[in-house]
Amino acid sequence: MRQLTFSARGRLLWEQVPDAVLVQPGDALVAPLVAARCDLDTVLLAGLADKLRWGLRLGLIDSTVYQHFGARPFAGPYPFGHECIARVEQVGAAVANFVPGQLVVVPFQVSCGSCVQCARGATGLCDAVPSIAAFGMGLGYGGVLSDRLRVPFADAMLVAVPDGVDPLSVVSAADNLSDAYGLVSRALALRPGSDVLIVGGTGASVGLYSVGIALALGASEVHYTDTDPGRLALAAQLGATPAERTTPGLPNELYRHYTIVIDASASRGGLDFALRSTGRGGVLASAGIHFHNGTKLPLYQMYARGISLQLSLPNVRSELPKVLALVASGELQPQLVTTRVARWDDAHEAFYEPGAKLVVSRL
Repeated sequence: MRQLTFSARGRLLWEQVPDAVLVQPGDALVAPLVAARCDLDTVLLAGLADKLRWGLRLGLIDSTVYQHFGARPFAGPYPFGHECIARVEQVGAAVANFVPGQLVVVPFQVSCGSCVQCARGATGLCDAVPSIAAFGMGLGYGGVLSDRLRVPFADAMLVAVPDGVDPLSVVSAADNLSDAYGLVSRALALRPGSDVLIVGGTGASVGLYSVGIALALGASEVHYTDTDPGRLALAAQLGATPAERTTPGLPNELYRHYTIVIDASASRGGLDFALRSTGRGGVLASAGIHFHNGTKLPLYQMYARGISLQLSLPNVRSELPKVLALVASGELQPQLVTTRVARWDDAHEAFYEPGAKLVVSRL
């Protein structure tokens, strides 16, 4: 079969590899039809593996990163891509909920659905698989930019695409869209109807998806700040009040405190900005992966203002049904964040192009 591989030289290459096959009775084989570039993919393609390696040598990177990911985190070669919509092609003898021909979302995280963590909804922390088990990042599982993908725990993992929902609109529900939903919905559950500030940045699509989700879930107002003019313009189209963020200063329009702050900057400066913007009794939820030892928290100020900080892997499989229902209802239109739909065969080049959300399709 054909597979898009992230090579040791940091390039994407189409290669012929052995066919994916069923291994366990609970497995399913699926054929990915639509895939999207995750926000993390842009960082991987920019050379994250080398940055981590040099950061460790200089003492800037937390050594636990290497304990989680192995000797060379995110170093190639490995099968690439982890957001997709696929068609079920074959199921193992123990699979009861899916049959060939069904269109499904494949969550990027591998989870069993029955351990203690999965039972409480923390599917990103599944006890049955290694920590941070996921597709498409060199962690021992396949990549979604392949002709076939083996999905373990298929009954627990897969989620059917609702009738009438365009697969291209919900492909990122496999990761970024569900991640954004989890951040925003948990914060608004604690502070219903609150004002929301979204700090955009490297987590480009997570930040922009958060705008639509916050408005759909009843936020009283949504402001969006970023350093990128294109994302600021798109946030305005999605219904947010935008304001440019300069470094290190605060934008005058947003020089205030918010009840809920969503940090999608994935940077120390962005996290610091988000913390300074969170008001008394406020909630700060961050989607960023902070590898650096130098990330600092103003603990006394957080204590004095009663700020709750939420940092966690997303629990995509738990959020997926709620995300799909919100899209099916018409209250959320994630396709508005998509900046380009390219041909599947062009993924090796298109994935390097700028834009908040790239989608490739062979439909």
